[in-house]
Amino acid sequence: MAYDYYSTLGVDQSANLSTLTTAYKTLAARYHPSRQESSSVLSKSYFKLIAEAYQVLSNKYLRVLYGKFGKGEAGKPWAEVLVEAMSGNTFSDENRPVLVTAEELFKQVFGVSDISSANDITPAPPPKRQRPNEATSIYPGAPTSWRNRNLPKDPDKEMVYSISLEDLYKGVRRRLKLTHTIIDKHSGTPVRVSELKEFVLRPGTFAGTKVRFENAGDETPGRIPADVVLVVHEKPHSCFVRKVNDLVATYNISLPDALTGTTLKLTCLDGKELAIPITEVVKPGYTKRIAEAGMPLRKSNSRKFGDLLVNFQIMFPQNLLTARKEEVRKLLTEQEDDDI
Repeated sequence: MAYDYYSTLGVDQSANLSTLTTAYKTLAARYHPSRQESSSVLSKSYFKLIAEAYQVLSNKYLRVLYGKFGKGEAGKPWAEVLVEAMSGNTFSDENRPVLVTAEELFKQVFGVSDISSANDITPAPPPKRQRPNEATSIYPGAPTSWRNRNLPKDPDKEMVYSISLEDLYKGVRRRLKLTHTIIDKHSGTPVRVSELKEFVLRPGTFAGTKVRFENAGDETPGRIPADVVLVVHEKPHSCFVRKVNDLVATYNISLPDALTGTTLKLTCLDGKELAIPITEVVKPGYTKRIAEAGMPLRKSNSRKFGDLLVNFQIMFPQNLLTARKEEVRKLLTEQEDDDI
């Protein structure tokens, strides 16, 4: 199996020797077998992989070879190329690279073989136990917790999560099935797995709110998996439009009702019926405000609400008979005289 040495060390392909050395010292100190479980063969194999990656990339001749054969795309396994480079006729004797063991390299770089005796190693705590929702190891020998990794992290993976206005009003607890790729810690092969993630949206949650699941994305060698981010999307509602914490409804009212009054009945987002008496004359552009009948304020501990705004659309008759026109004119003229 070919590994991406650049990703193993957490560097890009333009990294110089100083950058490679810093990356190796950080990783080697952190993942030294003495800091892992004593019985973990996989931890030791990862420590060896760090050493191999550093020795190949820090050698200008091997680095060129790795660029050609390291991905296994040139029809020749990298392991075979590496063996030939050290033992065959690829290089002259004076240029032939020599790879030492991981333990010997550690001793050469740090000047000691016992990690506890090294003066320039920042102590690192042993990896914590894996939480139920954390992904498994990224490669053989990697620790089970992502928290202590000094590796680059993949960018967030955003997903739209559509939800009704009723659920945003009430608040919900939901479970979501996420399927992603992990690298099996025993075989090193990618495996598709599914997990149930639970999350809560409080009453009054806004569209655009983000729910983050840390390290729930696909695993790739040498990188911390992306966070999966749910972006809340509000579904259109048949009656209400949300304006921050207020709700806006449009009601078609007949001309007689606009002039003489009526009772408006609305079904609220919590399922309750709301009766709104209209006693005033409804004019074009008129809006009636009903206090505390809107969305719950998300950050309020006292269950405060926004308002309900009802906009009226007056339904005028398409035509009137001449006799009716005269009757309406007479009534309205009399009303004007009364107002005076």
